[in-house]
Amino acid sequence: MQFHERELGINKLPEKAGPLVRLAPRVGFTTLPVPEAFNWDEAWKDLKLPSAYGVFFRSTRLPDADIEELTRFDDLAHEDAAGQPGFIEYFKGPIVEGNLDNLSFCLWEDRDAARNASSRDQHTAASSIAGKMYSSFRLEKFDIVYNKFEKVIFTPVIATISGSHN
Repeated sequence: MQFHERELGINKLPEKAGPLVRLAPRVGFTTLPVPEAFNWDEAWKDLKLPSAYGVFFRSTRLPDADIEELTRFDDLAHEDAAGQPGFIEYFKGPIVEGNLDNLSFCLWEDRDAARNASSRDQHTAASSIAGKMYSSFRLEKFDIVYNKFEKVIFTPVIATISGSHN
């Protein structure tokens, strides 16, 4: 089941600037397991990489979260990440009025590239506001392989970071 912007409650999905131009969220993507949340098999054909490392940020915003501040921090972290070695793709889950759940992710060539980017100032600053923006959040990390049968396989990485608003 592919996405339909109307069914997702989205006026317009973010513009695709990265290599996964055909990547599309499925209806209910914010709560679906990551392997089911997008059209991975179709979209990965554009990537032409046998593997990657994915960091997925699943969140529930607080109803009174400052969307402008959240967007500013997110945009700065994204811009910084995009300039780092090993960066592949960033999907910024759209903010949908009336739906506080979201799913965003960043794809990297490997774990080291993701780890190095996560220690940079812009990412640290964006992470520092999580407590006042989200009622809950969770990082889900995966080793991702595109196999010879043109299927994308996700292997969860055990380390998961989560938090909730106190």
